[in-house]
Amino acid sequence: MKYSTLAVLSLAGMLLLYGAAQAGVVVTYGAGVTWPTAPDVQTANPSQYIGYNHPYYSGYFTQSFKVTTGLVVEKLYVMAAREQASTSLMWMKFYEVDNVHSVSLGTLVGTVAATANELSPSTSSVITEFALSGADQITLPARTGDAGYAILCYADDSSARWEAGKAGNVYADGYWGGSYAGTSDMIMALVGSPIPEPASVTLIVLGALAALIRGKKR
Repeated sequence: MKYSTLAVLSLAGMLLLYGAAQAGVVVTYGAGVTWPTAPDVQTANPSQYIGYNHPYYSGYFTQSFKVTTGLVVEKLYVMAAREQASTSLMWMKFYEVDNVHSVSLGTLVGTVAATANELSPSTSSVITEFALSGADQITLPARTGDAGYAILCYADDSSARWEAGKAGNVYADGYWGGSYAGTSDMIMALVGSPIPEPASVTLIVLGALAALIRGKKR
């Protein structure tokens, strides 16, 4: 059976759309959630916890960091808790920055959002995992020199008030911007996989197409 170019392209489009439909953010905390032992990026870890800051609608903070080996972020770890129940959104947005030591946000490259209700109601920050899938995964190519990325934390409104754990000024390759600028670092880690080579992506799509075509011939 022969397939026209248009049919093949349409099928490829359907596969890509199917992948995007799996997108999501799953928030987990409490029993069974542990800090990664070998994260791809880490600005500080829970053992360095000294307190927390409130990213909310009229206040925010940023934490910059370096990425020396490109990765696709699959899991984000922070120390977090909510201060009151709310269905309003709390945000963590990732931006490019030209200098990790003096944060000036550049291009937006990815977003993680959840409701305050998805965070722990604990009176202090706890290890919280944000598992990303599909279109919500964030691609961070390696950057050289002082260039890197920053995570911007804030909330939609005052009802989504949440807290993010911080350490002292312990991370040499980044900068805390906002309240207490330069004196703290966000407790944050990223875990992911290498960025696929374009040829690998093409082979995956073509392999899936071939399997579907073989199925139709039977």
